[in-house]
Amino acid sequence: MPIRKRKPKGIVVHNGEVKLRKSRKKSCSFARISARGLMLSSNAFLAKEYQLSGKNTIPVEAVHMGSAKRVWWKCSSPDCGYEWQGAINDRFYCQNRRCPVCAGRRIPLERDNLLLGGVNLVKEYVAPDDLSAPEFARNTRPANEVALKESRVLVWWHCSVPGCGYYWQAPAGSRRLGHCHCPRCAGGVIMPSDSDKLVVRFPELAKFYASSSQNQIPVELVLVSAESRSRRQIHWFCDECGHYWRESLWELVRRRTCPKIFSCLKKHSKRLTSFD
Repeated sequence: MPIRKRKPKGIVVHNGEVKLRKSRKKSCSFARISARGLMLSSNAFLAKEYQLSGKNTIPVEAVHMGSAKRVWWKCSSPDCGYEWQGAINDRFYCQNRRCPVCAGRRIPLERDNLLLGGVNLVKEYVAPDDLSAPEFARNTRPANEVALKESRVLVWWHCSVPGCGYYWQAPAGSRRLGHCHCPRCAGGVIMPSDSDKLVVRFPELAKFYASSSQNQIPVELVLVSAESRSRRQIHWFCDECGHYWRESLWELVRRRTCPKIFSCLKKHSKRLTSFD
């Protein structure tokens, strides 16, 4: 079978004559398309709302409408002035070109925060600067930054009924609708006795409990019955050998001491039995 030689690129055989293929000039259609797709020339309304927000680093002359980058927008309506983030191509090609507040899809915090929900909600909300509350129950945001529509975000509450003082977590949206009252006052929580606390039932193990910076719950509030059901990993620290470890409470209850000291004692006992 004869071997066919490949023709070099750029050569054309026509009627037995070898000719060089003429070079084709690159068209500038892409440059024309990209120039048409710029925001400044395609949509002056979106370019105005892009310029009103001073949080963008890219100039409006270099923004293409087909970009999927999320940028800041500011509503051009004098009664609104809301700022939000959104993709460039999402506003240009899709239907949600309007401001989400003007379209009714979003409510700003100035119109829907916890301060407008009622006096009882503000009174029972645990503020970040509330020193009387335990450290684990302090919220990270003030009341004016918590939206009432955030039905899935859990925040801490403190019961204002005299004699109760129970701390619990519930979403702000459900409390606005009249749900999620204090579970202790409603009879859903039975407060344990002092004999169920770790410092009372296992005082020799409470000394291994790490500081509050590593464990969110202080050692005075750790319940033995609750830890037996959850099997939560707790931070422990031994002052004698300086060993730090993580394990559940019931793993430490079975050992009754630091794992490093326990392994040393186990090796020492094996040596004594071998000599006997």
